[in-house]
Amino acid sequence: MKRWILALLAAGLLLGGCSGNPPEETARPTNPTMPPKEPAPTGWYVPNSEIEQQTNAAVKQYALEAGTEQQIFFMGEHLVLLHHGKNNTEMVMLSGNDLHPTIVSRLHTAFASDVHIQWVSKRGLGYYDAGDKAVVFMDAFLRELGRIQMPEGIIGDAWIGQDGKHVYYCMNTGVFTMNLQTGVSRMLLEQKAQWQEITGILFDGQMLRCTRKLTDGTYETKLISAVSGETVAEGESLKDLVTSGNHYFTRKTDGSVAEYIYGTVDGTAKNIWPRKQPADIVMLAKSKAVFGSLSDGKFELELYDLVTGKRESTVALQGEGLLYRSFLPAADGGIWFIGEDTKSGEASIYFWDTKKTAAEDERIYSATHYTGENPDKDGLEKVRQQANSIGEKYGVSIRIWDDALTLQPEGYMFAAEYLVPAYEHYLPVLEEILKSYPDGFFVTAAQRAEGKKIEICLLRSVEAEGGWKPYEADHAIQYWMGSKICIALELSEHMRQNFFHEMAHIIDSRVLSTTSVFFEWNTLNPAGFAYYNDYEPALKEEDAKYLEGGSRAFIDLFSMSFAKEDRARILEYASMPGNEGYFATDVMQAKLRRICDGIRKAFGLKDTQTALVWEQYLK
Repeated sequence: MKRWILALLAAGLLLGGCSGNPPEETARPTNPTMPPKEPAPTGWYVPNSEIEQQTNAAVKQYALEAGTEQQIFFMGEHLVLLHHGKNNTEMVMLSGNDLHPTIVSRLHTAFASDVHIQWVSKRGLGYYDAGDKAVVFMDAFLRELGRIQMPEGIIGDAWIGQDGKHVYYCMNTGVFTMNLQTGVSRMLLEQKAQWQEITGILFDGQMLRCTRKLTDGTYETKLISAVSGETVAEGESLKDLVTSGNHYFTRKTDGSVAEYIYGTVDGTAKNIWPRKQPADIVMLAKSKAVFGSLSDGKFELELYDLVTGKRESTVALQGEGLLYRSFLPAADGGIWFIGEDTKSGEASIYFWDTKKTAAEDERIYSATHYTGENPDKDGLEKVRQQANSIGEKYGVSIRIWDDALTLQPEGYMFAAEYLVPAYEHYLPVLEEILKSYPDGFFVTAAQRAEGKKIEICLLRSVEAEGGWKPYEADHAIQYWMGSKICIALELSEHMRQNFFHEMAHIIDSRVLSTTSVFFEWNTLNPAGFAYYNDYEPALKEEDAKYLEGGSRAFIDLFSMSFAKEDRARILEYASMPGNEGYFATDVMQAKLRRICDGIRKAFGLKDTQTALVWEQYLK
């Protein structure tokens, strides 16, 4: 494109001003200082809507007209809606308390999803048209001023710098920047890749986030200077990095619980631990953060002050079948966002008045950011005492942090969990599991072990050497370490089910050594069936005839590997809620009853009248 066109375009946006008349389809906004000569157009506000009633007027609804791919953003004081209307992609400028349209502009773009808004000021905006591979500028009345075609071979989006004077983009040879006033491009960073793209402009335009695919198939994400191209930081956590001014926020998900890390460029990193886990950050506005979490059919929004660490406001919205997105902070402290019915496609804009749902909560949710190299030793000592107390109550030994590493068996790699909130979350879960067994059960199960105690190691990760895991949810192992009988558990959402499975192996060993109940176990299987006595061939079995309907004789393919895994899988699933369907056949009932009889005999529970947790599906 000619250099003078670029200069004219840049000058028209950046040096003040727009001229000319609006296009036919655009209605010029009423001067806010003068009363309108005609009645104001009808707004989109829905008076006394269901959500307004449910939230005591804290959330107001503005129903959108038919359309898809909606998103909202601010241009000056005005809220602007981008969506794909009945036949066109449109931008609609909204005004007033009722959100009435004052400008409707049809874009020369087939799909709203191709419009990536990247630069906005009071005088206009710029976006990348992914369909046309062009950077487009519009004036304050949403009129297109012009578009700049990007070079052939561009990968991903071109990004407009926050000064409105530069565009950044990737090719397979590196990262480039174009000066819009001169039309000259230069290479910022030379790095060859079959695929790489810019995925964000951060810290008020100072940094570019770039992701590229490496030759081994993995991905690399880094931050580079928008001026020099120098690499500033690298790492997986950069993928979730959000910034507002010099404030940053990221989520780290490689441990037992998600970490939410925030701070400023020149400050110390901190963690905030929202009440609900897991949660997603849906908005960051400098020192304010909004989290969204789904539970019990409700989508709960919580506003936190990152300076004080306090929860300022909370509201619960309908969660089933609704998708919320495009969150924006309002000048008065409220929050705008879009909610879409995933079935009908109908959507609305919502405004949440956070002052009306103020939280009366003095708890501080922020804390020092700890690492494996610099853990919270005082906090971990308190957790250790709590774990010891639980262990003494149920007759087991519970090991945390570095104590758990002392029982690492050959062929496995343990990673210690160093985050106190992880233990605060999962220790109550473990106690609930232990409580489901009869009194004295664990001591009886560990009769042959040192101290007659089962050692339970709580860990950040449990990995077999080579990374192989025998089944999908394997985050635990049961093993002997000398004379100690051990269970190693990852602190994870699988912990409950995995404990039942690993404990089932200990139970199985006692039943086999003290009774003859399992001696004729194979007679319970379908005629002609033989266990593989190996994991991999069993998991590769393609014939599912023993796993379906009235022919079910096993929980899954893994159960067909060894007799001990068959029994452990049955006991695992029988101890969990919602699994009655697995025990509908005569074969599965016979197997479950044999296991239950064996446990009662081996553990001296034959006269116990109360049904045990794994007996819930017996007919």
